[in-house]
Amino acid sequence: MALDHLRETAPQEAATGWYDDDLLSAVVTRVESVWKEQPRLARHLDETVRMLTDLSSYIRHEVEGFRAALSDVLMA
Repeated sequence: MALDHLRETAPQEAATGWYDDDLLSAVVTRVESVWKEQPRLARHLDETVRMLTDLSSYIRHEVEGFRAALSDVLMA
């Protein structure tokens, strides 16, 4: 449900310059094993994050950590 909400609101981010960093942070900082067990959802989240254009520096750091930890899953 959270992933769907993030995906639905991503286009609004480009228009308003604001994004729900708290929800995104909560999602991308889940334990790595959660995403490895659900690679389709990890790729869904990565696609959503790529739609975002104006992330705050702290959330950008968390997203980069998510991508680094799951690079093998995201490339599959």
